[in-house]
Amino acid sequence: MKKTILLLAAAAIVGTANATILRVNNTSGSGAPYAEISAAIDAAEPGDTIMVDGSTTQYGGGYGSAVTIEKKVVLIGPGYWRTENGIMTEGGSEAKVYNLYIKANGTVVRGMTIVNRVSIEAANVVFNRNLVKEIAVHETKGDKAIIHQNFIQDAITGRNYTQITNNIITFVPGYAGAAIYGVNEGIIAYNTFALKRGDNSHGYISENVKNTTIKNNIFMSEEEQHETSTFVDNFWTTETLYSKTETDKQIKETKISSDFTEQIAGKGAFEGD
Repeated sequence: MKKTILLLAAAAIVGTANATILRVNNTSGSGAPYAEISAAIDAAEPGDTIMVDGSTTQYGGGYGSAVTIEKKVVLIGPGYWRTENGIMTEGGSEAKVYNLYIKANGTVVRGMTIVNRVSIEAANVVFNRNLVKEIAVHETKGDKAIIHQNFIQDAITGRNYTQITNNIITFVPGYAGAAIYGVNEGIIAYNTFALKRGDNSHGYISENVKNTTIKNNIFMSEEEQHETSTFVDNFWTTETLYSKTETDKQIKETKISSDFTEQIAGKGAFEGD
């Protein structure tokens, strides 16, 4: 993921003269002002930044719980798989929540681990560099979402003008459905779909993705290119390029056969303009 899209860069300019940084850490004795993300959100003013420390304990409760953002804030965690990616020594923790509901326009979320689902129920949301199972953009409230540079383990439901770029997607499309649904007048570009489709699959991109540019992606299976959208310079293969998909580092460092290096040049999650 060499270059950041200008639109993302513009959306991420959040510093103002009156902005405050609020720190969250739920480890006993940490000394942080807030032990839970929800408490920091309650105390924040629109435009503030909430920094969430890594922890061995999930924020916001256990199975089925959720953290809800109802103010325009920047929520920043420490990143995911830090030990595996060589960023920290053994024991480096992530900042995890089970579900995340984003209900404030202009919210930015990066560096978090969402165990289950993020629901984007607001406009102009930037969701960047997170690890997440599933993403759902609200049908009427989620216009112009930017989903950029994430590791996504399940399906994405986009909406009007959704931008899905430079993500690694390890969902296996099967009889139950595709990897990406619902995008209209959006862009799906420079993503790596790192696993093959299952039998009787409907494909990576659903037929209900319409009026969307789909370009420079890497797909691990061949499929029909729907006439409802424009497909440009994608790479389709039935070969196994990625034997391990546990981390983004493993995918990036995979040695691709010389038969494919020229064909995938300029495509996939680590490329783009």
